[in-house]
Amino acid sequence: MNIPKEKGFTAAEHQRRLAALRSEMAARDMDALMVFSAGNVYYLTGYCSVNSWDFQCAIVAHDGDPALLLFNFELGRFLASSWLSEPLLYTAQDDPVQKAVQLLGDLGLRGKRLGIEENSANLGVQKHRRLQQMLAGERWTDASGLVDRVRLVKSDEEIACMLEAGRLSQLGAEAALDAVAEGVYDHDLASIAYSTMRCEGSDFMCIEPIVAVGYRSGLAHSTVDHIPIQRGDSVFIELGACVRRYTAPVMRTTVVGPMPREREELREAAELAVQAIIETARDGVAASEVAAAAYNKAIRPVEDRIQFHYNFGYSVGIGFPPDWLEPIHFFMQLDNHTPLQAGMTFHLPFTLRVLGAYGVGTSETILITEKGCDVLTRT
Repeated sequence: MNIPKEKGFTAAEHQRRLAALRSEMAARDMDALMVFSAGNVYYLTGYCSVNSWDFQCAIVAHDGDPALLLFNFELGRFLASSWLSEPLLYTAQDDPVQKAVQLLGDLGLRGKRLGIEENSANLGVQKHRRLQQMLAGERWTDASGLVDRVRLVKSDEEIACMLEAGRLSQLGAEAALDAVAEGVYDHDLASIAYSTMRCEGSDFMCIEPIVAVGYRSGLAHSTVDHIPIQRGDSVFIELGACVRRYTAPVMRTTVVGPMPREREELREAAELAVQAIIETARDGVAASEVAAAAYNKAIRPVEDRIQFHYNFGYSVGIGFPPDWLEPIHFFMQLDNHTPLQAGMTFHLPFTLRVLGAYGVGTSETILITEKGCDVLTRT
């Protein structure tokens, strides 16, 4: 069967990831790790499919390549995307959890010290309980977040994907903004943004382009409602192209007609907050210090007028629907005193809303470096 391989990462990159993960496993005294989330399975094996709902399990030991268990209907996607030689397959009639436990035995890992990615939505409560029952008496521990921590620091190959995703995101946002006019429908803007990013090379996205018009821009996480833009409306756009599953989101806002002074003040505050982070963030600086810089310079003076989430940045990288946040949820918040590291990447989501009236948002995706940070969504 001659199925061409899709463009992926180098063998050296795959081995780098495994080596970093195995170092974390050794520090936690684990002989093997069971991984279920689509993003982490992709990170370790290259396997990629729009099907992130059926059970999948990658098992990583300290020697050899990972083992991968998949629904047999996904064989074609495995052959097209994964760098592994072959998967273990289960059918619709099989119990996939039983198959995963059987695979542990085939690999000689029963009775060993196991780490299990318990927090994965792809595992689910029922399958997790069944796995616990079938591994009763075994030595295992919750390994949630282990792969996610390794993923936080990006390699040069990953950063290159995010740079391209950032370029595509910027193109999509600019195309949508250029089309804003009185009488244009919100779904037209979303369509223009989506088409631009797709035609320029984006893979399927974690979230379709978000467009919120008028009072809906003042309602968090609202999107297209098939309504025309009216004069005076705020038009909020948020989107993120994907390149080899890596995303770099942006937010932009405009107004049809002159922007009222109160909205201009909020836009200036959002832009000042982004700039404060760009000027403060660098390797070794605590996330809380970066958040405080944005809060004190930009948010504190307007916070009595707005609805705000107080999340000054969150880590991004690999994304699968329905969201683009990295699962570890590393946030730039006032109470997160963890130092930033060179190679981390963050989306800075500054949406300042007057509830039910209007919203103003701007954002960039940044890369932390030893000397500061690079903006991945500006060319």
